[in-house]
Amino acid sequence: MNSRFLGRLGLALIGVYALIVAISGLTTLVAVASVSPQLSSLAIAATPMALIAALSYVLVFQNDRVAAAILPDGDTAGEVGLSDLPRILVVLLGALVLIQSIPETLIALVGYVAAAQFGAAPRNGVAGRLLGYAIQVGIALFLIMRPQRLLDVARRRQPE
Repeated sequence: MNSRFLGRLGLALIGVYALIVAISGLTTLVAVASVSPQLSSLAIAATPMALIAALSYVLVFQNDRVAAAILPDGDTAGEVGLSDLPRILVVLLGALVLIQSIPETLIALVGYVAAAQFGAAPRNGVAGRLLGYAIQVGIALFLIMRPQRLLDVARRRQPE
C-alpha cells in the first residue's frame, strides 16, 4: 500500500462526506424556495450545494488525478513508511477543512454582495464572517499545498 493509494482512499472518503454536506444543503434550498420562488434566489441558494456536489464527484470518481497533483510521484513506488503518513493526514485534513468552508464562504460572499447591492453598508458581522471563512479557505489550501511546512514546525524541538 503506497502513499498515493492512501491519499486516494482518503480523498474518496472526504468526497462521500462532501456529498452528505451537499445533500443536507437541500434543506436550505427548500427553505428558500418556500419563501421566495424567484429563480435568482434559488440559483444563489443552490450554488454552494452544486459546487460541493461537483467537488464530491471529483473526489470520489477522479481522485487519482487529485492524488497525483497533491502527492509527489516519488512516493508511489514503495510501501508507505511512518514518515509518509503524517504528510498524507495533513493533506487530507486540508481537503476536509476546504470542503467544510466552501459553502459558508460562498454564503457569506453572497450576503456581503447583496448588502452592498441594495445600498446598505455591509455590516461588520457580514464582513467579519466573510473574512473568517476566507481565512479558513486559506488555511485549507496551505495544508494541502505545503503539508511539510506544518510538519516541520510541529517537529521542531522547543527550548527547555
